Amino acid sequence: MKPNRLFYSTMRRYCSALPIAAYFIILPAISFCQQTVVTDSLDPDHRTVIAGIEYKRSAFYRFFWGNHYRKEWTTSVKVPVFRPDTIAGGLTAYQQGGGRQMKTLLLRNKDGKQYVLRSIDKDYGGALPAIAQGTFIEDIAKDQVSTGHPYASVTVPQMTQAADIFHTNPRIVYVISDPPLENLIRILPTRFVFLKKDRTMTRAMSPVPVIQQMLPVRKKCMIRYLMKVITG
Repeated sequence: MKPNRLFYSTMRRYCSALPIAAYFIILPAISFCQQTVVTDSLDPDHRTVIAGIEYKRSAFYRFFWGNHYRKEWTTSVKVPVFRPDTIAGGLTAYQQGGGRQMKTLLLRNKDGKQYVLRSIDKDYGGALPAIAQGTFIEDIAKDQVSTGHPYASVTVPQMTQAADIFHTNPRIVYVISDPPLENLIRILPTRFVFLKKDRTMTRAMSPVPVIQQMLPVRKKCMIRYLMKVITG
């Protein structure tokens, strides 16, 4: 190979590796933390908030990591205020919950009626192995929350209602609490949460008839698929 060809081949190899190198050089310096920004609090019964300002990134960053639903996460929305001490005769927290992606707080009133506060923002970093915790890999995982729409949950009840399936009706609220509940509210990443009645369904019907209606359709699809395989 001629010297000039070797030179250009080597330069192309290094240049193609620059974007990857930039990933691992720049990303460790970026700190991802869940932030809900209140942009308007003049109305005592509502708050205007931005769900995840941390997902707002430059065009250069989005070119490599994707646009996703960053616009939805960083657009301000007006939501009602939720005061646990004034709802259903007053709510008290009795259990913390959640998994690797989100946190929940279970509440109930004197009659045993249960409510759940579930964080809108998530954290995929909890699913990573211990060796990746606290590294740039965890930051990347947290940023990938932007691949999901922040308010997708409120669209599900309309579809499940049409299908006659058990469902809850989550509401988007901003939590304001008195001192007795304040310490427990702090376990949630932010005060911008989904509120739903726990274990309370809006349909009285059993899910069994729905499953029975679906089985014949599934059976026909399987038969059609098998015939296609057999006949080629």
